[in-house]
Amino acid sequence: MANYKILFLILILISASNLTSVENDPGTGFAFYPFAGYSSETNIMFGSYALYTYRPANIPANYEPSKLELNVIYTLNNQLRLLLRNKLLLADGKYNIGLPLRYYKWPTTFYGLYMQEEPELEEKFDLQAWEIYPFLEVMLGQHNSLTTTWYAKGFQILKEDDECGLLCDQITGFTDYFISCIELKLQRKTIDNVNFPTKGYDLSISDQVYDNSLASDFDFNVLEIDLRIYQALNGQQTIAAQLFFKKVTGDVPFYELADLGSWLRGYDSHKYISNNLTFARIENRVFPWSDTIFQSYGFVLFCEAGETFKHGDDLNYENLKLSYGFGLRYTLLPKEKLNLRLDIGFSKDGMEIDIISFEAF
Repeated sequence: MANYKILFLILILISASNLTSVENDPGTGFAFYPFAGYSSETNIMFGSYALYTYRPANIPANYEPSKLELNVIYTLNNQLRLLLRNKLLLADGKYNIGLPLRYYKWPTTFYGLYMQEEPELEEKFDLQAWEIYPFLEVMLGQHNSLTTTWYAKGFQILKEDDECGLLCDQITGFTDYFISCIELKLQRKTIDNVNFPTKGYDLSISDQVYDNSLASDFDFNVLEIDLRIYQALNGQQTIAAQLFFKKVTGDVPFYELADLGSWLRGYDSHKYISNNLTFARIENRVFPWSDTIFQSYGFVLFCEAGETFKHGDDLNYENLKLSYGFGLRYTLLPKEKLNLRLDIGFSKDGMEIDIISFEAF
């Protein structure tokens, strides 16, 4: 079945050239594609993705344009994922606002808490959740920005099997709950393009404070440090690298712990979760067929390594989780350098497949 899934998704990616993708002056773009797939947890799934962008003539390529993005997936098991992201540039991009929304009723697995090398439990359940996170981004010059975001999230765990490790053990966050936080993020970007950088770096430091004074059911703090570096080797090849660190402290519901599978391709979500996470990864991105009918097609090779740990003394580089793989690319909006990507990641735990717009980092 795994080989069938790979072939099916590759065919979707190759056929993207026949789907809607339009860019018009003065800087508007529209992309749309349907997709389908199958997994044992979801049965057959159907979905579509649509993106509208508008970039005024005076907005540089390293600024994200105004956009409206919609992604919908529905399965024959009555599961749903809905994502609405938006961004509006004001005052020539000096101020930017957005009101993203997300809803999902989706299957997942609980393996237990902290570092699960050989989990004794694989408890299937559906997670029903909604998120809203309005933000205000203020540009501090061409390369620096300060973003303030209010996150509000509601969670409900829907039981699916007869196991009760999650519910019976009364893990923190196993019941219905609401969390809310204020996030401050300071960012410096010297990259040449926001969607597909070929030079420069992107460094961000963010802090999220969840507190009862914000009506949150849990009090905890999330710190993230993210460094991304890009260097073109020639007109068709770019090396991209990322270093990342995340620290979660306080009274943390299990679903908000640092999750290795949310970042590294090749690993299941929530199998390796803890209070701290660090990883590094590198990609070789190649678009070899310039000035031909295949110029919109490219591929990547990637390698990743990371680990979760509860305390600083628990970090053991000999136990790093490794992931590697390859991916295909199709350029949906050439002017914006926006790509549709299909990545296949391998690890000691097996194989994972991602198909989505935008690069992994």
